[in-house]
Amino acid sequence: MTRKVAATLLLMVAACLVIVAMIRPRGGQAAATPTPPGSEGISSPVAEQPRPDRPSSTEAVAGQTPPLRKFAVQRLQGRAYSAAQNFQPRPGDANQVISALLPLAEAGDEVAAYEIYLKVASCQYQLQSAMASAPNTDPMALIPAECQSLPVNQWRNYSSRWLEASAERGFVPAQLTYAGDPGAVVGSETDMISAPERVETYRKNAMRYLHQAAATGNVEALQRLASAYGNGVLTKRDPIRALAYFLASDTASRPLIPPEISEALKDKYSTGLSTKDIQRATQQGSIIYEDCCSP
Repeated sequence: MTRKVAATLLLMVAACLVIVAMIRPRGGQAAATPTPPGSEGISSPVAEQPRPDRPSSTEAVAGQTPPLRKFAVQRLQGRAYSAAQNFQPRPGDANQVISALLPLAEAGDEVAAYEIYLKVASCQYQLQSAMASAPNTDPMALIPAECQSLPVNQWRNYSSRWLEASAERGFVPAQLTYAGDPGAVVGSETDMISAPERVETYRKNAMRYLHQAAATGNVEALQRLASAYGNGVLTKRDPIRALAYFLASDTASRPLIPPEISEALKDKYSTGLSTKDIQRATQQGSIIYEDCCSP
């Protein structure tokens, strides 16, 4: 495990803070987290998480183990979709929130597991923001009031365990978050360097989750796979596959991306490839799109 790879993964952690910022505590109207059965919470209109062979966003999902749960989606081309819901951490004392969610998560509820991660991630983000604003203050004095009941030394364990549990159970938002938040799973740069086997496990899991999410038609996963094969951080660099996944995601998300941006990204992924390589990537991209997203 080199410092270069660790530093690159930490850049991914920094990028994930943008995502975590979107799950800050509610200050006004915000997209709500789906409510696990038997618990209180704020719900929002949602559509079934799609399956590759189920083009309708409202059809019941049956016979799945574990069962796919609901979250809001925006339908795109064919069976492709984009996640259209910002999950919010539940308000209130962290220990009380997690204690209420734990029985559900331990019983196999993938949304409850994800909500535990969200609550801890919110505490982490608030603390990091406070530390950045007051670098000379004792970090323990900056812990948000709602997070003080949860021992700091348990934060990463809760975050890593339940994010992975939710992703392993097939919950697409968790799978995307897992692939974008190595810090939640592996830890700091020191942790990454001292435990290369943990980093390797994370990389393999992240790619597996992205492939699973992409198979449901999720365009974010297709885009992440293009980036992963392009930059060589999560997996071995493969420029042809990177272009192939970009082309599949571009076809799937065409209503969302302006043509000039699409062309610029295509040029970026095509840089250094021969005409023959681009033809191979185009063929692979068509197959990927057909498998995940075609009507």
